[in-house]
Amino acid sequence: MLNAANLFKEYKVGLNKLNVLKGINLTVQKGEILGIVGPSGAGKSTLLHILGGLDEPTAGKITLEGKDISMLRDKERARLRNSHFGFVFQFYHLLPEFSAIENVVLPAIIRNSEPKIKIRDRALDLLNRCGLSERLQHRPSELSGGEQQRVAVARALINMPKILFCDEPTGNLDTATGSQIKNLLWRLNKDFNMTLVVVTHDNELVNDATRVVRLKDGVILN
Repeated sequence: MLNAANLFKEYKVGLNKLNVLKGINLTVQKGEILGIVGPSGAGKSTLLHILGGLDEPTAGKITLEGKDISMLRDKERARLRNSHFGFVFQFYHLLPEFSAIENVVLPAIIRNSEPKIKIRDRALDLLNRCGLSERLQHRPSELSGGEQQRVAVARALINMPKILFCDEPTGNLDTATGSQIKNLLWRLNKDFNMTLVVVTHDNELVNDATRVVRLKDGVILN
């Protein structure tokens, strides 16, 4: 479904170069839960950002269902992200002045490809699946951390993406709440055949993923 071939990523730090990814080859299969684990600084988030079109590789190629997306222009990449990818981060990035349902519908409103009533109905269904049917009109400041993350998950799914990228999705939560978020993501994978790519330093989060790859110093070890 998604294939990364010989990915390199380097950053300039003063007069020096920092090599973060060093020849990554990786394939993401449709419907799988792929865990990417490794210590802090291994390059996990950088890899996820490149796979999801949030950043560009220094070298290498990425294809989505056979189409090369590596060289897309910024606007084309933004459209691709909006229509094919969803993102869940450690920090929820909800708009504080908007209610839960307003946060969820926003990406679909921006996409502007279907009637607003249809978007709202889908948002209601997603928030219900996330256990938030009683919290639709609450703003982020009125929600717990776990509730905010569930709103973020619903928002990520509103455009029915092909791949959901999760960067430390439980990293800002306590153990019990983190377990709830994991169970939600795994259930969505089952209900929608949603492909998940989960980056984490917590091996337990992905111990029952379809597949786990280990990253260290910018290289896949297995």
